[in-house]
Amino acid sequence: MQQYTGRELIELLDRVYNAFDSMCEQHGLQKIETVGKTYMACGGLKVVEKDIDNRLLGSHHSVRVTDFGCSVLSYVHTQTLRNAKKLSVKIGIHTGEVIAGVVGETKPQFSLIGPTINKSSRVCSKCPPGRILISRETHKALQASASNFVFGSMKVDMKGIGLEEVFTVQKRRMQQSKLIGQRRQIINRH
Repeated sequence: MQQYTGRELIELLDRVYNAFDSMCEQHGLQKIETVGKTYMACGGLKVVEKDIDNRLLGSHHSVRVTDFGCSVLSYVHTQTLRNAKKLSVKIGIHTGEVIAGVVGETKPQFSLIGPTINKSSRVCSKCPPGRILISRETHKALQASASNFVFGSMKVDMKGIGLEEVFTVQKRRMQQSKLIGQRRQIINRH
């Protein structure tokens, strides 16, 4: 990012964050905050869930958040920086309870606090660039929702948590899932 002036960097982040904001709305999520180069969004907040399209409520919020992550990755892969490198992000997702509220008087801000926020930050810090890394709790929620994702497993040492299994995740390609279905049909015929 050194090839950008301060103003150009702000313009780049504004363009990218506006795209993320639009994706949040499409997936029924709430943008929580941006701090520097960090963008935080959340799904499943009772305050927000009552106002989203009922079609979106048919999916567990962990599925919607992970779909959002997949959309973000697709978008950033289309963004090329001045040095001809692709823009890259790390996405960490954790599922759990949070406490939400407005904090401050001078410049009030809607905030989320609690162990869930800390753990999602830890998961993100262990994520390889250009990937989505999810916690065991999110993995369990996605499996229970019969989602269309493919997982890879690994163990990481998280600060304040210790050694824990986490999962890389990506959207199953439609062609791949069709082929698997076709193979099952062929196997079932024999």
